[in-house]
Amino acid sequence: MDSRKLTNYLKGFAIIFVMADHFAGQFLSRDYGWINGYANGFIAIFFLFSGYGLFYSFEKRFRRGPALKALGRYFLDRAVRIYPLYWLSLLIAPLVFPGNFNVLHETRGILIYLGLPFLGAPWLYWFMTALFQCYLLAPLFYLVLKKMPLWLSLGGAGLLVLISTPLSLIPAAQIDPLEYRYFLGAHLILFALGMTLPAAVLRYRHKVNNSLLAGSLLAFFASVYFTRTQSDVFSQSHVIFIPLMVWSAFALGLTWLSIGPALPLQDVFGTLGKHTYSLYLFHIPFYGLLADLGLLKNNQLGSIEVIIVLLPLFIFLCIKFERFFTSFTLSLAWRLRRLIPVS
Repeated sequence: MDSRKLTNYLKGFAIIFVMADHFAGQFLSRDYGWINGYANGFIAIFFLFSGYGLFYSFEKRFRRGPALKALGRYFLDRAVRIYPLYWLSLLIAPLVFPGNFNVLHETRGILIYLGLPFLGAPWLYWFMTALFQCYLLAPLFYLVLKKMPLWLSLGGAGLLVLISTPLSLIPAAQIDPLEYRYFLGAHLILFALGMTLPAAVLRYRHKVNNSLLAGSLLAFFASVYFTRTQSDVFSQSHVIFIPLMVWSAFALGLTWLSIGPALPLQDVFGTLGKHTYSLYLFHIPFYGLLADLGLLKNNQLGSIEVIIVLLPLFIFLCIKFERFFTSFTLSLAWRLRRLIPVS
């Protein structure tokens, strides 16, 4: 099966959990707190498969060698793909959630709009800061991993996890913009591991079976559960279990792509997975708008009915917005590419 369909399916599954979790956290906080806290864990899927997809992108871009032209076009393509929808979301969010985004009106607000990778953006936009870091380092990751044997790449990732674990437990060593789930560099490690997936699938696909797929899936869900809140199991357990999340996510990606299992509701989850970027950026502003209109109220089951009814409309609008902006930005990128020198 086409690997893009496989990755989009898991991403679509993950974005449903993210949107449901954020809804529960905002509007079902009193009696249903036990069902929230999972969103950030499932975002590990996005980091992993972002690295996986960019590996193939770089394979095409650098087919004739890592030329400056290819590198320039990569950053241009990323910028025109990411910024328009990111800026639109940043403009809308303060209107429906006033007070939560005061930083955008301060002097450094313009730096957040620029997406500087080491300046943490507020609230749900922390993910964008982490994503900018991954995209900035992606060419370096690719060039290094391309020259390394698979065992050394995986061993290096394991060493980074071992080093980051004690550092993440030390308050003085914590750097918010460089952390994912309170773990230093976890998103970057996941992203780099995603770039190793093509070689890993090629090497191990004949040794993978359904039992390994089920085991990796269960391990990943367990890691998401154990890291959903701080010290839920024991002191700093939310940090201690992050290595399990990293490696179970990698194992899930490896087994999923190797087996290519049957995909129920493939069109539904595949479509969601294809448009996770816009769904992520606009789902919380959408909730806020419905709340401002009086359609969503805290801790009322009627709010769930409203979301179920209006969610298809929201998804439809996100897809339309993303397609419109993609068409516009592709045209813009094509024009700007002519300005990039040949060498």
